[in-house]
Amino acid sequence: MLHRVLSGFILTALLTFAADVTGSWRGTAEGPQGTLTRTFKLQQDGAKLTGETESDLTQLHK
Repeated sequence: MLHRVLSGFILTALLTFAADVTGSWRGTAEGPQGTLTRTFKLQQDGAKLTGETESDLTQLHK
């Protein structure tokens, strides 16, 4: 569910501002175990958007 909330936030921001969002973005959300930080590394090429995401939980599982 947290992924959907953060993804929805980023999609809304993209549609609202219609700007190049290439770069590294960081967001936080409160979850059952406290604050979760997620980093998005995005690459925009015209209307195409690709990227990767990493969270505090990803770091714990490495």
